[in-house]
Amino acid sequence: MVLVTGATGHIGNVLVKYLVESGETVRALYAPGDNPSSLAGLSIDRREVDILDAEAVRSAIEGVDTVYHLAGLISILPFYQKRVYEINVGGTENIIRACQEKHVRRLVYVSSIHAFEDKKRTEKMDERCAIDPAKTSGSYGKSKAMATLKVEEAIRQGLNAIIVCPTGVIGPYDYKLSELGRLFIDVAKGSMPFCVHGTFDFVDVQDVAKGIMLAAQKGRTGERYILGGTQIEINELIALIEEAAGTRQKRIFIPISIAYFASFFTSIHALLWKTKPRFTTYSIETVNMWNTYSHEKASREIGYYPRPIEKTVEETLDWLRQEGYLPARKPATPDVASYDKG
Repeated sequence: MVLVTGATGHIGNVLVKYLVESGETVRALYAPGDNPSSLAGLSIDRREVDILDAEAVRSAIEGVDTVYHLAGLISILPFYQKRVYEINVGGTENIIRACQEKHVRRLVYVSSIHAFEDKKRTEKMDERCAIDPAKTSGSYGKSKAMATLKVEEAIRQGLNAIIVCPTGVIGPYDYKLSELGRLFIDVAKGSMPFCVHGTFDFVDVQDVAKGIMLAAQKGRTGERYILGGTQIEINELIALIEEAAGTRQKRIFIPISIAYFASFFTSIHALLWKTKPRFTTYSIETVNMWNTYSHEKASREIGYYPRPIEKTVEETLDWLRQEGYLPARKPATPDVASYDKG
């Protein structure tokens, strides 16, 4: 049996589906009060477990061979720092101790590219880059760095664990509508008149899920693997979405300094109105670093090969239409003149 924490998340629900398809018996953990509908129809053992409840975590891991630890708080708002550290660091500590006590065969910890220390603009990053919470921006990045170091300390103590670090995850099955999922909707609807210059590495959630499974099967204990996709400028990603959606909109590029200033107010608005902001200071800072990320090690060692981003864009829009976030694609109008009239 395998266990997946954070099973209802974007990566989690896709990973659970792939594990079931591969013949695994899956125990899926999700936070109390979370909506498990993304796991509907799957023959799995569903458990509502608070990752901060050490005893409940130990009980959930009983009889498990492999643990995939994805549970985490991905909020990049500046108002939830304490909770981010509790979940991302404290929850990981509970998982580590339970794996050690229950003699789990292998732990795959899903960290993040944001765990690596910040680098100078345009620098290429790979698994050899340092992880230091003091040199990482934002509570999310710092918390993932701290949790990653906790896992690496447990590895030195004998735990059989592997760490994977996805880049910017996009793709279908985004049931909770991430910041990037809402970007797709806004662009496809023609309701995103502003943009900033920047770049990032975006990867299909389906490739990340497969990469996590490959890491469990083929990865070397103690190693880190970056699960990246395509390095692309934000305006180029928007152009791909518009082309696939059949929309076109004039767009104003906002200077980074103004975007930083505006992000403070979008975060305040999100806090007051209980919504997710379209952009935050942290997200702007991320795309403004212009770093590149290498997944060459994952390709070489575990056979990880992500799909073209154009395919991801098409499949994401198809899924958003299917879920009702976007209107159905209009059928092609037949060219009457091309018919053979006999």
